[in-house]
Amino acid sequence: MPRATLEPLSIRAPADSAAALPFAVSVLDRDEIHRGRSGLGLDEALVRVPGVSAQNRYNFSLDTRITVRGFGARSAFGVRGVTVLLDGVPQTLPDGQGQLSHVDVGMIERIEVVRGAAAAFYGNAAGGVVAITTGGLVGARPSYRLRGQGGSYGLRKWNLDLRAPLAAGGVSLALSRLRWDGFRVHSGADVRHAVAAIELPVQGDLSIGAQLRYSDTPRADNPGALTAAEFEADPAQASPDNVAMRAGKRVHQWQGAVRVRRAGPRSEVAAVLYGVGRSLANPLPSAFVTLDRAGAGGRLLARRALAGGSLAPQLRAGLEVQRQHDLRRNYDNDGGRAGDTARVDQRETVTSLGARAALHLWAARRIQVTAGARLDRVAFRVRDLRLEDGDASGERAMGALSFTAGLSRDVAPTVRVHASVGSAFETPTTTELATPGSGGLDRHLAPQRTLQWEVGLRARGARLEAGVAIYQAAVRDGLLPYEAAAAPGRFLYRNTGRSRHRGAEVDLKASLPSGLRLAVAYALTEHRFVEFPTDSTPLDGRYVPGVPRSTAYAALSAGTGDGGWADLEVAQAGTAYADDANGLRAAPWWVLNLRAGWVRRAGARRLAPFVGVNNLLDRRYAAALTVNARAVSGAGRRAFEPAPGRNYYVGFEVSGER
Repeated sequence: MPRATLEPLSIRAPADSAAALPFAVSVLDRDEIHRGRSGLGLDEALVRVPGVSAQNRYNFSLDTRITVRGFGARSAFGVRGVTVLLDGVPQTLPDGQGQLSHVDVGMIERIEVVRGAAAAFYGNAAGGVVAITTGGLVGARPSYRLRGQGGSYGLRKWNLDLRAPLAAGGVSLALSRLRWDGFRVHSGADVRHAVAAIELPVQGDLSIGAQLRYSDTPRADNPGALTAAEFEADPAQASPDNVAMRAGKRVHQWQGAVRVRRAGPRSEVAAVLYGVGRSLANPLPSAFVTLDRAGAGGRLLARRALAGGSLAPQLRAGLEVQRQHDLRRNYDNDGGRAGDTARVDQRETVTSLGARAALHLWAARRIQVTAGARLDRVAFRVRDLRLEDGDASGERAMGALSFTAGLSRDVAPTVRVHASVGSAFETPTTTELATPGSGGLDRHLAPQRTLQWEVGLRARGARLEAGVAIYQAAVRDGLLPYEAAAAPGRFLYRNTGRSRHRGAEVDLKASLPSGLRLAVAYALTEHRFVEFPTDSTPLDGRYVPGVPRSTAYAALSAGTGDGGWADLEVAQAGTAYADDANGLRAAPWWVLNLRAGWVRRAGARRLAPFVGVNNLLDRRYAAALTVNARAVSGAGRRAFEPAPGRNYYVGFEVSGER
């Protein structure tokens, strides 16, 4: 048989891709994110990723809490400890705050999750990265997709996606609205989204794109967490203080971004400039908080293949700058209205600068080596505008040099192993730096620092894809919340000494006979305080609160020859503690979900009705915990955030081209 020598095939990842990093990486496509799901939260998709605990609090005032390898569990609202990117634009603010409430799940096309100490590449976070893509390719003809659904607890949701070619690029418009009465008292929500985008090639390898995103939440009630006794008696009830004070939020947010990219065979440069504005009214049981935010930033990323013979070295570098201005006022809560006089009135400014560089090369035929470093500096400044009780103005600056080193090796044509070590740091956010008094900055709260290593394996074949990762992270000056005794619903933060995060993760996707498909994910964790001195009993050896001891997921999917399909999935979480002393815990739980649908194609049109049942066996469990909640006199701690019982929904999706 004649033989021929083929030229080497070089696959180049984009300048900001995680494909070249020696970490555990999981990718979810549109089908895994959406097929037959209710679309209430990102947890429905991220449950498939081992090491990730996406705790849906079913509370649109607080957002889903995303925890990666235990990092992020401190979040009282929003996302902490995890970098969030949306279409390449950072959603993590300069101080480390992240928000996802302005992202509609129905618009997401792809999710990429990096688990590990990727701070040398992405900055102020120790857990990893969640990179979300909402835009899709524009075809040769205009296309549309309409999805609608309704279900239990007054669920009404629709999404409309319109796309059209323009020159050699395209334009798109996406709209959505979610209305939900909630399964608990005082838990309704009304959330609206709109996204317009354009992508155009300018000439040759140069392209430019722009996106404008708007989110409006006129209603997001906050029922609050429950005590253990309240949870057992009736998980649908709300905290009386939250109802009396009409706790919740009203928020409007816009974000605009312009991207320019030049990609060639040996190099690539990508730049993005973005701005954001946010207006928030947030009644809490103990205060009425208003926030007006304006922010802007830019990223410059570059990739260059260097001359190096068989080493094939590639240099990646980046420069990032962000700035946010917040005008924060705290009033007394007068039955859901702001009081007459501000108790806190201050202007907060945060500026972050980050520079990174990494070198990727082939040390041998099958061994790829990566080494990178990043320098970050975050500067906080508070100007006190309320001087009756003294001037609480102040400044703080925090910075760190983070590094990553790792290698990966192909041990077989379809099997790759990797090992890496890296450091990370996390600054307290402006909210976490708040003092117990009337404003200013907590000058004693230190940034959290982490050193993490991991080893892993990834195998990919025609019918099987599997991965295994083992990691350990040493954490110093961990950040954890505690509820202020004199201000219900308000959390302050403290450093916790040293802790150690250990864990193992396994995921598997397999094609079985008879058209069946199996997906499995499992994570076993041991996150403990190593050294945590307190004024009373030392907490050395206690488990870090808010993190399940284990998580598991399994899904079996079946299809029929005429377009029918069904998914049966089970999700499990182990014991999780609600306080540093481990005196309060949530019991392990597991739930069963069932979805089914049918796909009918007629020319360029596609019709896909579906139906689903979540928590099929109507099990009672706490979907999330409020960490270190204060003790309510005679009632215990309000730490338990319930999940709904058995609930149903039905929907459809119709799409096509014109």
